[in-house]
Order: sequence, then C-alpha cells, then structure tokens
Amino acid sequence: MLRTISVMTSFLIIFMLALIGFTILIEDPSPISTEKWEEDNDRHIESDEADSSVNRITESGSVHEETVGLHATSEELQSRFGKPDQVFWTPYGYEWWRFDEVVTPHLYGIQNGTVVTKMIVENGSSVNGISIGESYESVRNRFDYQDEVDLGGVMSSYVFDLTEEDVLTKPLVILESGDYAQLYFDKFDGSLTAVRKQTEEVLLTQRPYSLSYRGSLIEPEELAGDEMIQWQEGQEELIHILSNHFREQKGLYSMEKAEDVRLIARAHSRDMYSNGFFAHDSPNTGSLADRLNEDDVNFQGAAENIAAHYIDSLEVVNGWLNSEGHRVNLLSEDFTYVASGVYDFYYTQNFINYR
Repeated sequence: MLRTISVMTSFLIIFMLALIGFTILIEDPSPISTEKWEEDNDRHIESDEADSSVNRITESGSVHEETVGLHATSEELQSRFGKPDQVFWTPYGYEWWRFDEVVTPHLYGIQNGTVVTKMIVENGSSVNGISIGESYESVRNRFDYQDEVDLGGVMSSYVFDLTEEDVLTKPLVILESGDYAQLYFDKFDGSLTAVRKQTEEVLLTQRPYSLSYRGSLIEPEELAGDEMIQWQEGQEELIHILSNHFREQKGLYSMEKAEDVRLIARAHSRDMYSNGFFAHDSPNTGSLADRLNEDDVNFQGAAENIAAHYIDSLEVVNGWLNSEGHRVNLLSEDFTYVASGVYDFYYTQNFINYR
C-alpha cells in the first residue's frame, strides 16, 4: 500500500512539474518599413507586417544536391569543395561556409565539424525533389502545408504555430530523416526562391515562427564585442549576396556595394536599437537624405528598407521581397548600388543612384 501511494505521489509530482514547465512563446511579427527619396522629393511607404498532421518530403532529391547533405562532416565538405571562400559567424552555434564555385547549395552551416543547416537559392537547383523557381501551387499539390508543426516529444513538447503569411511565404515541412526544411516563396509571383534545411536543434535555437513549448530551449549567444562585429559583417555580406540572388532570379542585374554608405546604414540600425524606435526618420540624425548629405554622399536618388527582430539575413530579405513597398526597392532598376547595415537584430538597406 505504501509503495502504491509512493508511486502515485511521484507520478503527481512529475505531472505537476510538466504543467508548470509549459510555456507559450508568442512573438510579434517582425516589423519592416521602406522609404524612397528622389532628389528633393520624398515618398514614404509604410508596411505592417490545429491540425497536428505533419508534412514530409522524401529524401529522393537530386544526386548533386545530396552529395554533401545534413550531418556530413566538415572534412567531407572540404574534400568535395575545398576550403570555404568565406566564413560567417552566427549566434546560433554554427557558422556559415560559403563556396564561390558551388552552384547548389552554396551555403553550409557547420557546428562542431558537422553540417547542421544549408541554404539553397540558385535558380533551377533541386532539393528533395523540389526545384528553385517552381510554383507555390505545384509544390503544394504534393505537400499539404500546415499552420501547426509539432516536433513531438514525451517529457518535452514543441509546436510551431505558423501565421497565414508564414504558410504563404515560408511554410515549414518535416523531412523523413527527422530534419526540417523551410520553403521560401515569393507570394507575388508564386515562385520558390530558397530552401533552408536544418536539424531540429538549429530550428529550435533560431525559432523563426511563434512557438508553444514545454521543456528547455537553447538560447542564442549574446551579441557583444567581437561577436557583434562578426555578426554585423557576416549578415551585411549575406544580405548583399541574397538580395542579388533574388534579383538574378527575376532576370535583373546585380547591384554593386555602396561602400561609402555601409557605415551610414549600420549607424541607423544601431540608432534604432539603442534609442528604442523603428522608423526611417531618426530623432538624432533626421531622414535618409539628411544622413547621406551629412556624410557628403553625392547621390541623385536613394531608397531605404529597414527591418527588426528577424533571426537573420535570409528571413530579412525574404520579408522585404514579400512586402510590396520593400519589393519595389529590392527589385528596382533605378539603383545600381546598395549598402546594408546591421546592428543586433536591426537591419537597414540603402539603395543609391550616384550623380
């Protein structure tokens, strides 16, 4: 009898702890905004931003793409492609390796000597039977996107809740391997623009959707000191790379870097972060035109996209691509130069047409 009571007591304690451990995390949609200046005239455009079945993709993708897949070692990756041309630090426990000569995929995330995530953006590239450039409806005919993705678990539980916009622009699917893929779409023309494959640990560390969970979470590293500098430089470079990739997918030319504007863009991101506002006009530095004139930038036309609280460059650029005002700037043929500036999770992109 005493043993029975003891067992029941232990069960109740565990059950109560499980209830106490249940936490709901609801993240607000990441804000984005856009502004354009043409000579002395300005135009300001603002933009606002429970089925438990799972969506599985078979692992029968192209041989080329799967040559080096998730869980491969960094030695296997370097044996296939050589040393990376660029390495970008992230606070999520991995670093991006970029290979200039690799067509698909061109970015691999390495953690402790293992591939834990990768990004595919090249037009026409195939991944798990899905091709970049394929239509939303074509992919949807094979995979029924869900607004709730349950990662399972016994003593822990993790459920991602996707908004209508998430399902439209970046649905989350589960691979047969137990890994995950985010499918990034351009909602205006319905084309698949990028695929991000990742392990469950990476997905739970980055948390790109609202999450309900019971259990523990791995927190990203703090952005400070040398890590902040590495984050800024890496994300600024990746925003530039991805912006041009998405332009090339639309048949547009690549933009050059406006090096004399990069620090202006970064300073505006820091200004927004440090002073608790989100706007093109700063109480400290004025408008975009004011900032450019203050640094003697000889421009004829300029435009600006800003964003905040996105987890990284791919999420930011995808957000801009899927917002009408930002899309106009991102895919504009009026500008040939662009500069990106990052501070913490605040992002600024300035488009420039020099005199």
